Amino acid sequence: MLRLQARSMCLYCDPGIVHRIFVVENFRPGPEIPWRDNLLNEYGSLSHLVEFVRAERLGNMPPVEGWWTQQVLKLLVAHIVETDRYVVLDAKNHLVSGLTRDFLETSLGKARINGYSYSQHPLREALERTLRYVGVDPAQYTEFFPRTTTPFTFLTGYVQDLISQVCEREGVLFPTAFITKKLTEFFLYSGFLVSRGKLEETYDFSQPICPILWSHMATANDCLRAVEQAEDRTKPFFSIHRRTIAALDQEARKVIASFWHQRRLFDSDKSAISFLYNANPETQLTKKLHALALRLWRSLH
Repeated sequence: MLRLQARSMCLYCDPGIVHRIFVVENFRPGPEIPWRDNLLNEYGSLSHLVEFVRAERLGNMPPVEGWWTQQVLKLLVAHIVETDRYVVLDAKNHLVSGLTRDFLETSLGKARINGYSYSQHPLREALERTLRYVGVDPAQYTEFFPRTTTPFTFLTGYVQDLISQVCEREGVLFPTAFITKKLTEFFLYSGFLVSRGKLEETYDFSQPICPILWSHMATANDCLRAVEQAEDRTKPFFSIHRRTIAALDQEARKVIASFWHQRRLFDSDKSAISFLYNANPETQLTKKLHALALRLWRSLH
């Protein structure tokens, strides 16, 4: 998925809006494979802007699952960002049309995001818990609050201030405080700005919401609706969760593959379908188990 993201950025990202691309390596150390070179090749003309950053360079993480650590890293990366703002992406995000400055900010330079209601959202409890942590009454914000999905633009200085304040308050390192208090990155950051009266002053909420295929949206009809949304060129990002890839049936894979081919991300429907098969985490597990079994068989013979 990182290769697909890199390929899409090479095709569709205006290089004039990019200062640096950090690829944060949030995984347990293991055998080194040449994935970095492969990824740089996909970035093409943007490859000279790419820097690989191991997670431990940003902070010492408690032994918890990656869903927690990736949240912490989205904030800690502010310590090495050289610009006054940065955009975070997950592996599920890739571009399908031109990304220009006007998607990310207004003509006056105000950062653009969007939001939605959390009244029936599965993360409502996390929103309420995090807002209470920063001293904000959740009742005022359950009907509308900034989103929790990427792409998301952070203002570097505010993130650094937030980290300092949490560390001073808790008397421990930021990752430990974040995970112990069960905070969430976007709620904590946005809530911090609310507590300072800076959220609406800082952001414009007119950014178009780009299509995302979550794990419960894996039918051909779900994919067709997402593709239809992506026909709107004001929505340059398209996102598909890894669990969605695992759940796609044959017809759904054909829809996504045809769309990717049409947007020049693959040279044929067949190669896109092959990619979806290989990107399936269940397929990867099967391959790993097969390789392990083969090594065991060889050691016994």
